[in-house]
Amino acid sequence: MSKDIVCTIDYPGGDKKFRVYLDSQKTPLDLMREFQPQIVQNQNKITFYFKQVVLNPNVPFLDQNIKDEDTILMNVEAEGG
Repeated sequence: MSKDIVCTIDYPGGDKKFRVYLDSQKTPLDLMREFQPQIVQNQNKITFYFKQVVLNPNVPFLDQNIKDEDTILMNVEAEGG
């Protein structure tokens, strides 16, 4: 039985927080694609962390033990220096 959850994405670099709905199939890669046009310029890379661990971009959030009301940290890094 799948259940949608609501999480907070904390983006300290942009001093922003976002509320997102995650269904059982949504992956960090899906979320990266949603945020890319809004936040990332040039060839920057988005990484999501939960409890100081990098989330696998291809594995659904729920399969990585993300629960309702958790906070996920989003980091944007310049690719290639």
